[in-house]
Amino acid sequence: MASVEGTGYGVIKTSLQIPITNLNDDNDARALQISLANIQGVINCVVNFVAGSAAVEYIPTVISRSDIQNAIIVAGFKCVIEGGATYDAANVARVEELANQKRLLVIGSILAVPIVVLSMISKVGVIADNVYMALWIPWLLGLLTAPVQFYVG
Repeated sequence: MASVEGTGYGVIKTSLQIPITNLNDDNDARALQISLANIQGVINCVVNFVAGSAAVEYIPTVISRSDIQNAIIVAGFKCVIEGGATYDAANVARVEELANQKRLLVIGSILAVPIVVLSMISKVGVIADNVYMALWIPWLLGLLTAPVQFYVG
């Protein structure tokens, strides 16, 4: 590209903003950015994990928009292809993720209330004096906290 511009001619460059639905963390964004940067015809690319999108500057005579989208899919990520019906796929993915997070919050909250109550009650009153109850309360607390720790996260 530099040799063409050095001769006095210009290179046509095009920018593309692609929504990506399953970037889990910054490492995924970095891996996708490296994968896209290694494609011939891509001048510059920036993958934003927070926004869930990739901004790609490329040469349209060397690589097409669909080639970039296919490269994203081959890298293991889902991209939202432009168009009315496919744009809704990003919203559906967000709604599903929010529903999943809400379900985990409700489960964690429901299990957290008895954990707090049992841990406080076990330190005072009749339960603290009763040796039999004092032996099984920690086991019950362990059973209630395990799903919160390992399932809800």
